[in-house]
Amino acid sequence: MSTDFVATINWALGSALAGVAAILIAPIVQLQVARILAHIHPALGKVAVKQLIKEIEQHYRTRQISLTARTALVASLQALLAHL
Repeated sequence: MSTDFVATINWALGSALAGVAAILIAPIVQLQVARILAHIHPALGKVAVKQLIKEIEQHYRTRQISLTARTALVASLQALLAHL
């Protein structure tokens, strides 16, 4: 089993669990979609920055930045600008 496959499965299970938890917890604590997104958006920005750093490190080895890294950069900039 490759590490990429394990990472993908881990990411998918974690995302599914987080989604189910949000659905089940939202009615109990009366969270609203805007409030949930306000908490999730900065976390996604941090993950995007981390992925971008990883891609930049690989870029110096392979001399190319993937579409994922470019998307992560745009998402990170949007998250930063949204909080200004």
